[in-house]
Amino acid sequence: FYGVAKRNNLQLSQFLDIFLSAISILEWDTKTAEIYGKLRAEMEKEGKVMGVQDQMIAAHALANECVLVTSDKAFELVPNLILENWCSV
Repeated sequence: FYGVAKRNNLQLSQFLDIFLSAISILEWDTKTAEIYGKLRAEMEKEGKVMGVQDQMIAAHALANECVLVTSDKAFELVPNLILENWCSV
């Protein structure tokens, strides 16, 4: 939403509406928050550095048993996170 609001572009806004109507948006729930808290604490304990937002994304994927599609190697630090890199295909 930020990028669309920043550009104030009607065509981009319409594309976003179409895209969002075609996908499911997963809720941030208690299970996800718990996984995030444990993940962040464990990573801090092990000295693994990762941005808070990235940790939240990883926790969301773990909580919902989703594959995370990214080319960001930082996510390789997260145990049990299933990754796919569509840029390398």
